[in-house]
Amino acid sequence: MDINASDIYSFYQSSLGSIVKRTVRQRITSVLKDISNQSVCGYGYTSPYLSFLKKSHANLNITSLIPDFLDGSITEKYDFDEKLFMNIFSH
Repeated sequence: MDINASDIYSFYQSSLGSIVKRTVRQRITSVLKDISNQSVCGYGYTSPYLSFLKKSHANLNITSLIPDFLDGSITEKYDFDEKLFMNIFSH
């Protein structure tokens, strides 16, 4: 099954996606106690989580590594560094 960027975006806009966002955010918050002045790096479509962290921890240094198949497909505005990452898989 192929999943593209618009599928991911649509999922997070759905009611189930909202529940997933809330649940994952709660888990992240419970695991990351004091992360002020730290660095966090996300890989994949992490905007729902990294933007939440940025809002709640202003001094946090955040970078998002986005797979190349998402490049240009999602037109959200990020308030953290975004880096395109080319996936290379070998079998």
